[in-house]
Amino acid sequence: HPSSIVVIHNNVLVHKAPSLKDKSIHTMKRDHIKYLLIGILIGVFSIKSTELSWSTAQETMNQISNVDDTRDAITKMVRVVALSPAFSETVAAVDDAAVNTTGLVAASSATPPPVASQPLETASTSNTSTITTSGTTKENVAEPPTQQEVRESPTPLDTAGNNSNRVAKNMSGTAFTHHPGVVIAVKIHGEPFIPEIKQSFCLLHAAYNNRVLYDVVLFATIKLPEDEVAAIQKIIHPAKLIVQYDEQTLQEQIADMTPEQQDILVNRCNEANRTEDLTWHHRCRDGRFVMPIAYCWMSEFRSKQIWTQKVLAPYKYMLWYDSDAFATQVWKQDPIDFMIQNDLLLLTANYAQGKTPFRSGVQSKLFQVYNRTFCDGVILPNGRLNVSYGGETCRSPVKQVHGFFHVTNLDFYRLPINLHWSNVQIGDNKFSRLWDDQLAVAVPPTMLAPHRVAEMEISGLKLEVMHNGDIMGKRKWKGGAYKKFFRSEGVTKFPEAQDKCRALIKVPSR
Repeated sequence: HPSSIVVIHNNVLVHKAPSLKDKSIHTMKRDHIKYLLIGILIGVFSIKSTELSWSTAQETMNQISNVDDTRDAITKMVRVVALSPAFSETVAAVDDAAVNTTGLVAASSATPPPVASQPLETASTSNTSTITTSGTTKENVAEPPTQQEVRESPTPLDTAGNNSNRVAKNMSGTAFTHHPGVVIAVKIHGEPFIPEIKQSFCLLHAAYNNRVLYDVVLFATIKLPEDEVAAIQKIIHPAKLIVQYDEQTLQEQIADMTPEQQDILVNRCNEANRTEDLTWHHRCRDGRFVMPIAYCWMSEFRSKQIWTQKVLAPYKYMLWYDSDAFATQVWKQDPIDFMIQNDLLLLTANYAQGKTPFRSGVQSKLFQVYNRTFCDGVILPNGRLNVSYGGETCRSPVKQVHGFFHVTNLDFYRLPINLHWSNVQIGDNKFSRLWDDQLAVAVPPTMLAPHRVAEMEISGLKLEVMHNGDIMGKRKWKGGAYKKFFRSEGVTKFPEAQDKCRALIKVPSR
């Protein structure tokens, strides 16, 4: 930020923006600013490296000696520091030092409430329908990562600021090998979404999964016809399909809510006078959103319940892929291999997609769990996330990731502090649209290890998935609907899907 200074406080890297009362940073003499920045530069480098000498710092400052404006001088210096390899290693080291297997932040003396250390909640497996063509499903719960595994940094950046060795390995296009402990997952409400699932699964199989054959878990709220389940299995053959239904009905979930939670829900849903009247189709207000309970339940499930599902226990990595995400070409890079080779916690299609406003109380929730607040986050040229934090000071909105396509390290999200976050985020607002999965997925790695978060395109993964008419959530396809794309440009861009998937392309995707 142009008016920020870099501060190391209690071994935690923060950006401290001057307050309106502290105008000295803007009125100091230019020479004072110059040597202040030299001191900051040396201080930052001394944490990780002693290679930077005074003369080197002086030479760096001379590069901006002709800058008369103090703000421009600070901006240029911050850019010089931020793009340097040693600084990137320092950020990674500080982030790693902030994470341990209990999820506590190193600079924090706060301890999460007892709920964080309770046994994981589990979903029902009694209603699981499994169609298997090869292999078996494990039943043991995956062990959480060790402290060293969570804290381990990725390969140091080269002098160009890029993780060039690992990117080059992944970009070769030969990394499509089956890794153990990987699953593809999606959730739908019920039978009306079957055409969408068939279309999405067929395209994904042609683009990617036919080469790696990862298991596919289809979560559903309402039981699906058995013949349709068989048809879906046939589409992704020889990959394995596992169908997992919700354990409880809507009314059973409501009955388990506290009286306070039930009152909040009824007040949000103007169409009902009591909880017994509520159905999946009732539309309820949550902030600026007015959405059906069915949609809100999807958001909650993907924010909270997903991390403790027994059916996912055997897996370490989950590729989440919405039912209305449609591939437009064969993938030339392997996102799972990239995730594993670079030891990431989150690989997202789009950062940032949306923000949770400060007035929602999100910063106080963050401070309650992680003992610090989120000030800002940006994706660096190497594709990694860089974040600035505050104590209780930051009043900014919290940036989210796009929810339609991402890869997560499930062991990390299962850590007690991150399960605690999912509980605090939802709070008493069951069936919430405001506290949704885009925030829930973004927060844990953002607050604990942002250098292990990467965005696909900037990292070099050109996968070109369409969702709601946008490519990778960023740019509109000129023709609009996917059906039109498939029957025009898809003939040349995605010929591999034409024969097998053409009869299934029925959902336009707005």
